[in-house]
Amino acid sequence: MLQRGFDSIGEYIDFWFDSIHCYANGPTDQPQSTLEPRIIVVEENTKKQDTRVAKKCYRSNQGSRKRRHLETFHYISNTESPESEIDDLRRIIFDTAKKSSVWRKSTPLVWIRLETKLNVVRQSNVNIIKFIDICVLASKCSLTNHEELIKFLCEQNEIGNVIFFQDIPDYIILNPKWLVDAFRCVVSDKIEKHIENSFDWNMLKESGKISRALMLKLFQKVPELQFRSFDNHILKVMEKFDIIIKPKITENLDEEMSYYIPSMIVSNSTIKDVKASFGFNNPNSKSSPWLILEFTFLPIAFFNHVFFDYIRKYEVCKDRNNRIAFYQGIGVFYIDKTKLYQKLIVCFSRNIIALQIWDLDENMRFVCKFINNQLQSTVNNMQQRYNMKLEYEVKVKCAEGNFKNKKGRLKVTDSFNSTNSKFYCEEHNEFHLSQTLFATWLEGQIIQPTETLETIANITLNEDFRYELQKTIDTGEARLYDMVINNADDCCSSPEGNIYCTDYNKLYCIDTKGNVLFSFSKKNTIHPRGVTVDDEDYVLLACSHSKNVHRITSDGSQSKEIIAELPNQLGPLLFALM
Repeated sequence: MLQRGFDSIGEYIDFWFDSIHCYANGPTDQPQSTLEPRIIVVEENTKKQDTRVAKKCYRSNQGSRKRRHLETFHYISNTESPESEIDDLRRIIFDTAKKSSVWRKSTPLVWIRLETKLNVVRQSNVNIIKFIDICVLASKCSLTNHEELIKFLCEQNEIGNVIFFQDIPDYIILNPKWLVDAFRCVVSDKIEKHIENSFDWNMLKESGKISRALMLKLFQKVPELQFRSFDNHILKVMEKFDIIIKPKITENLDEEMSYYIPSMIVSNSTIKDVKASFGFNNPNSKSSPWLILEFTFLPIAFFNHVFFDYIRKYEVCKDRNNRIAFYQGIGVFYIDKTKLYQKLIVCFSRNIIALQIWDLDENMRFVCKFINNQLQSTVNNMQQRYNMKLEYEVKVKCAEGNFKNKKGRLKVTDSFNSTNSKFYCEEHNEFHLSQTLFATWLEGQIIQPTETLETIANITLNEDFRYELQKTIDTGEARLYDMVINNADDCCSSPEGNIYCTDYNKLYCIDTKGNVLFSFSKKNTIHPRGVTVDDEDYVLLACSHSKNVHRITSDGSQSKEIIAELPNQLGPLLFALM
């Protein structure tokens, strides 16, 4: 049977091989070795060898590493195969399991006893059990140590026997398939007519917002599974699996308490459509080039993990119609806390994650670099968390290009090897400046010349006359910015050894062990871009957007604006005794 989204059975088989290969174990550099998890392909038995799709698909991609998961093919008929063939399949599965690296793994005896008792409970059609009841069963198996019980449950969760999370321990799901059935109630296309025609269902399809009333109706589709009795726990588990989420929305508490399922949005909006919904048509506004992570294979579930991470870190934008800015495979986020300027757009397409910043200004280069590093760090951390291995290349593309189109994408590594100042864009059939693509996202990894700064007069000062902007200095040298922090000028140390650094609209003070001692922010500290310490151990903080300088006590408890108007070209902030 052909699945939606696949043009052939071969593509469907390829998808599952790719998905399993994301969890590959074993030496990938040894061509003859079989990778774990091992795959047994079971196909309908047919006398015509040339119609066996799985084997044809395997032969056409025999050099691919993902094919090394294959243990064997097995052919069987659902209606005609004798019991002996079923027994052969059981034997093959058992023999393959014995080759697994976790076979004969040493396990405490009390764990085996408790696992046996849980199997008995599971066989009596109990799908979910209270933690306190697990404790009673464990005590009967001489497992009375709480930490040891948690360790057992985490191990059972790891191998897929149960679903258990330490931060929501009230219930343990004994039958993972029961949970999958609960998920299917919510995300399935098979919806009853009276629900499909309802306002709540249309709202889910258009905006991703799902009401609690609709979720309870959907859980009732399979009443014998008693989902409604455990709906609160199921919702918490769905949040843990990044299926539903409550986005950060500061202006509307009701919205912030609402669940969203962005993956359920069906209307296909283009970038042009999204920009139109924000009225982003100012000819003076500038978009950044596209930053693209191009994967060999990107599971949709993995993108959801990354996308939900952005939803947790940033506040989701609202468009001109006060609609939450979720679209099919697209989300728009505020990165300027005033919500007046820059916005970050996060996009998903087949095997790529793409980012762009709208309303870019010249002071955003280090923010772009931070977002680039943050994206790659998030992807790498997610791989470690879910024990996945995904291969990707970092690429850039011109701002006006279609991020889904492979034409015009440039590898980031090309920026270090190329001496050409321009490149030919295959999508637009014209030349673009290389620097406009690479410098935006890679500032700090390539050398940039210092801009010539002019002496600025007529600085507006407050009554604290000790602090005056005397002059700005052009060093006349190229600078290589630090690769670890956003900007070498955004970090300094105090005589006590503490470190002051800026991040978006905040100043942080941390000690040498990485502990945050305090953070400082005000309405008129917008985009801090320079920090230093004066002769009395006060912190001086210069802000590029609010165009002022603040003097802050070393413990962050008090502050004072000492320069009210800075020049447009803000360079490094220095302090000197006059």
